[in-house]
Amino acid sequence: MERGDGMAGSVWGRGEMAWVEDLGSSLTGSHQEAAVAAGFHIGVAVPVMSGHQVTAVLCFFLPAAGRRDQRAAEVLATVAKQLGSMILRKRVETELRESEARLRAIMRSMKEGLIITDLDDRIQFVNERTLELTGRTERELIGRQASDMLPVAESSGVSKRQLAQGHSDRYEVRVTNGALTGAWLEITGGPLANADGVIVGTLGTVADVSDRKRYEEAILRARDAAETASRAKSDFLSRMSHELRTPLNSVIGFARVLRRNGAGQFGKDDLTYLDRIQANGEHLLKLVNDLLDVAKIEAGRVTIERGTVRLDTLVREIVDQLEGQPRATGVVLRAEVPTAAVAVETDARLLRQVLINLAGNALRFTHQGHVVISLVVDPVTRRPNRIDVSDTGIGIPADRQRAIFEPFEQADSTTSRAYGGTGLGLSIARSLCEALGYTLTLASKPGEGSTFSVYLGGAELFTGEAA
Repeated sequence: MERGDGMAGSVWGRGEMAWVEDLGSSLTGSHQEAAVAAGFHIGVAVPVMSGHQVTAVLCFFLPAAGRRDQRAAEVLATVAKQLGSMILRKRVETELRESEARLRAIMRSMKEGLIITDLDDRIQFVNERTLELTGRTERELIGRQASDMLPVAESSGVSKRQLAQGHSDRYEVRVTNGALTGAWLEITGGPLANADGVIVGTLGTVADVSDRKRYEEAILRARDAAETASRAKSDFLSRMSHELRTPLNSVIGFARVLRRNGAGQFGKDDLTYLDRIQANGEHLLKLVNDLLDVAKIEAGRVTIERGTVRLDTLVREIVDQLEGQPRATGVVLRAEVPTAAVAVETDARLLRQVLINLAGNALRFTHQGHVVISLVVDPVTRRPNRIDVSDTGIGIPADRQRAIFEPFEQADSTTSRAYGGTGLGLSIARSLCEALGYTLTLASKPGEGSTFSVYLGGAELFTGEAA
């Protein structure tokens, strides 16, 4: 039957009773035609309502013609209303059973245990997984205190007052007795409210997290083992400083002596060999020094000895020290410092090492132009802000500017072959800056050059003469 089809269809569409006194002269439709053919003259259609929705239409046909009977209409309306209530109730019951079946299926398939308690912490419901995890039966759990039946961490638990305010709880605990002895459980609990929003108990879950805990413990053991091995390596290398450096210094020193006293006693090839011995020895000594510095930093053996240092003098001394370092023809190395003396409280040895590393790198990677070490001070307070080491060298790509501060990293794989070096200088410089409380930054563009800046942070300015 479609809406609007005859008497019943009209009632279905409008939701109101229809009383047809003469079927032959009124609405048409299959039902009316059959009724007229059977000798009926009056038709009555009553909507059956479930809530605000028409779910059925009751149709009655009478043989005798006559006008509408109000009492009969009321009786029919009452019957239709009761029938609608029955249909609605059955529909609700069916939906509730289906919903409960779905809920039971969900709870059965859960990997976590589910527990519902009242406000007195008495267990009202548990699912099958809870029984598996606790090793208890439903009869043993229902009505008992949850805190008596479940393992509880010493620092866990929320008060009833906190529960009423919507607080939740979560903790992990290791089972110490029963079938699950040794297992780790994660227990969570939160407020459970009724349809009016009133908290009536708690809804909790219980999950077996033993595999995760074993994985975490394995990671921690591996980390501890790696850190122990790293500390042992760093301790060994830092203690080997004397044993490694002394022979190398002897080789370099004797090569210098022979080279200085060899005029007239050695041939040209002999002097060349001595120069190679000295150069390779100095290169190896620098490599050993870098490795030992890294080991000392990793082992936490960097010693800071602060004193009053004239920064302007330090910068000039570094430029003088690096004047003899090989560099491309025409590359200018210069210092830019204020005319007035600028002194700070710092470790001169470590700061010198930082600046020599930065300036030495700049000279090695600059083919033309200049390398400048600049001391920048605040124009008003005259306090030192930073020390810049800038060059007009090959520059560093943006995607490598973070990586080059890591040990053994360079701008690209060809840098080490073309320019030499170990990739340790910048890593050491950054670590020493951090030890001094300074910050090392980089600004660079490929083909234009680079500027490394040592920001001096809270360095204090001294007006007196440096010792």
